[in-house]
Amino acid sequence: MSLLGALLSVAALCAGPPAPDATLGFADHLYEGGDYYRAIGEYERWLYENPGAAGAGRARIQIGLAYLRGGRAAEAGDWFESLAEESHDPQVRLVAAFEAAESRYRQGDAQAAALAFESFLSPGPLRPPAALRSRAGWLLGWSYLLAREPARAGATFERLREDPVFGPQARSLAAETVRARDLPRRSPALAGILSAVVPGSGYFYLGQPTTALAALAWNGLFGSGVYDAARHQLWGVTAVIAAFEAMWYGGAIFGSVSGAYKFNRDAWLEYVQDLKSRYDWKGENLSPP
Repeated sequence: MSLLGALLSVAALCAGPPAPDATLGFADHLYEGGDYYRAIGEYERWLYENPGAAGAGRARIQIGLAYLRGGRAAEAGDWFESLAEESHDPQVRLVAAFEAAESRYRQGDAQAAALAFESFLSPGPLRPPAALRSRAGWLLGWSYLLAREPARAGATFERLREDPVFGPQARSLAAETVRARDLPRRSPALAGILSAVVPGSGYFYLGQPTTALAALAWNGLFGSGVYDAARHQLWGVTAVIAAFEAMWYGGAIFGSVSGAYKFNRDAWLEYVQDLKSRYDWKGENLSPP
């Protein structure tokens, strides 16, 4: 999907691929045929030969879209961000600002995408059309979800509840975000403290009894070795065994703490994956035809 129609008509910002421009015919032909890398070269060649022509803004937008459609989202984001700052055409800046945010979203940088969409939706001299604002709001809500900010995601989806395109799914998602409060969670601090008091007990807390018993056994074995060597005044042996015991003891604490973080991360990823499987998180099938 392309939003380049805004350069020809603000109302067509979400209206699909732009009509071919005779002056950019070959470049457009390559783009529409999926030959994005060659299309970039043709658009750049055209811009070099026609730097001040009327179609220059559209050609620059098309270069960014070719980067994005060609799987180079990071480069697309950089290109659109520069274009949004440097272009003298307010319509080009508007489209570039949205595409910069979507590029970050497709890149998987949820926090950067959220900041970019917030900036795009903030009041300014040029207000985006309603359809584009709705799509930006939808992707903003998902950016917050992917960034593990369910409260802000819920508030964002609530603002779309009456939207004619995104409203039905937005209402359901706003309710779904409340479920995030009930996700299973483990405290990294508590897991570490438990393993510090009784080696391996932090793993019991995480639901890993086999690992817990192994950690307890190894710490017990090395601990008894330290005691026995010290009792016989074998100080060199005591030091060596104590060093190994310190590694096992510290490892049990570190493993419990990192295990708690992993437990929380996996619970969140499972929750988000479930939402992705049931909702159009890219907004591709919810955009106006």
